[in-house]
This record gives sequence, structure tokens and C-alpha cells, in this order.
Amino acid sequence: MYAFIASKQQRIIAGFIDLLFAMVVVLIIALSINSFLNDFQLSLADNLTLVRETQAFYLLSLPTVLMINWNALSHGQTIGMRMIGIKVVMKNDSKATKVTAGLRLVISYLLEMLIPGIPLVNLALLFFHPERRLLHDLIANTKVVQVS
Repeated sequence: MYAFIASKQQRIIAGFIDLLFAMVVVLIIALSINSFLNDFQLSLADNLTLVRETQAFYLLSLPTVLMINWNALSHGQTIGMRMIGIKVVMKNDSKATKVTAGLRLVISYLLEMLIPGIPLVNLALLFFHPERRLLHDLIANTKVVQVS
């Protein structure tokens, strides 16, 4: 049994760490692919424009996030969660499997990328749900707790 639900601040900071880390990795991958495909002839500005116009960032985000978090997911964590000291468990406090944590992450990214307004729904849930469970937590039947 976990005594403490992760705080709002812990979840926000862990989310920003994950987002920043994923953005940097995805940007490096996208820029590398574009440079290779264009025989390294593009300037950085042109390359960044091409990444934006082709939606490469969105296409690469989900597989990259899963790849960079694959090992941490076996502990119910992303890299940001591990740094902050929180993890995902099932609603009944049992350990979340790597598959459950991975599906939860996929659900989170797909909801945020495909449905406008989901970040606002999650923000409201973060502040008003008694266990600070966000939409992807409700769907995956999970919650985020402090690591003891």
C-alpha cells in the first residue's frame, strides 16, 4: 500500500522533464533524418521548417517516448518520474506491469496529440480529482504515487 499520492508539483515537474527530454531526442532524430534525406544540403533553419511542415515531430514522438522510457517502464516510471521520485501503480495499489505503464503512456500521448482540450481536462483533474488521477490514469485504472 502506498501512503502518498504524488503531489501536483511532482506530476507537473516530472511531465515537463519527460516532455523536454522527448522533444530534444525527437528533434535530433528528425533533424538527422531530414539532413540525410536531403544530402546534408539544408541549413538548420530550413531543416527545422521541414520538420515542422512534415509533422515529423508528431510522427516520431510516440515511438521515441516509448524507446527512451522502455527500461524505466518496468518500474512503472518514466525518466521524469524516476528523477522526481514518483511512479505509476494500479488503482488497487498493486504493481503496474511494464505493459500497463507503456499502454498508459501511449494513451496519454495519443489523447494529448489527437483531441484538442485534453490538456485542460487533465489540468482540471490534477487540481480537483481527490487522487489527482488524469484522464489516462482513469482509462488505464492507474494512479501515481510517491516512491517510498
